[in-house]
Amino acid sequence: MSNYYKNYFESFSTDFSVSHKISSETEKRKFHMHKQYEILYTMSDNLNCRTQYGTFSIPSKTFVLINTMELHYIFSNDTQEVCNRYVLFFSSSFVSSMITPELNLLACFQPAPDYRPVMFTVDEISHVNYQNIINKMIEYQDLANRDSNAEKRFYHIMHVRFLLGELLLHMHQLYGQKYGNSISGIHQSHSEQVMDICNYIQSHIQDDLTTDLLAKEFHISKTQLYYLFKEAIGMTAIDFLNESRISCAKNYLLNSDYSIEMISELAGYHTLSVFSRGFKLATGLSPQQYRKEKTDRKKK
Repeated sequence: MSNYYKNYFESFSTDFSVSHKISSETEKRKFHMHKQYEILYTMSDNLNCRTQYGTFSIPSKTFVLINTMELHYIFSNDTQEVCNRYVLFFSSSFVSSMITPELNLLACFQPAPDYRPVMFTVDEISHVNYQNIINKMIEYQDLANRDSNAEKRFYHIMHVRFLLGELLLHMHQLYGQKYGNSISGIHQSHSEQVMDICNYIQSHIQDDLTTDLLAKEFHISKTQLYYLFKEAIGMTAIDFLNESRISCAKNYLLNSDYSIEMISELAGYHTLSVFSRGFKLATGLSPQQYRKEKTDRKKK
């Protein structure tokens, strides 16, 4: 990542987060970007989205889909009204098991043809359904964060995944209704190969994986590998590899008593220093801090 983009980059400590925010103004007052996908769902009509292409007002009951590494920020009008919205963040690895060649649930995040933010304003009946889905996600997320039992926590997280998949399916349909059927034409031909590579990465996470090795294994060039991943899931193969390793490490940190050194090896890192540096860059916390913070939160 260039130093220019590092000035705007934001890290997250989890693979998924959903929250209902009601405040006098939004938290961010400058451009930022992140490797996670973001969904904003507005409950008030005083919010705006600014991108490198301009500023756009967001009506109430509107979804805004923000792609990975997309410069943006959300801000409010100069009114006395509160900013009421839901905000979801998730990594591609969190939903990779639900993406198929026939239906790429991340394709709806591709830029709109006119470069405006991808936005869908919904009717009242649909609004009630979508709000119910998101509130259920918040409920199961809270249960997962509080439960110290690994099996129950996995159960809650799976509920979150299924609910997110349902929401993304709706977003996919809304995208098709608004922008046409360009999703299948652009993505379908390469999605199967990308998903095969993703599965290979996740099943060989401990191996010394490189773009050279992946390109050779799947009989494509490194350039093809780069563009296939960017087209299908909005990030490079190396970004997906790094994200998968961090997710693997998080799982061991939360659900095992393994040492940091062992977790580093299980997640595919050759040295502890490289693991610690990469983990902190991705989450904002060291592995030790991450384990302690999450463990302490469950005890409360």
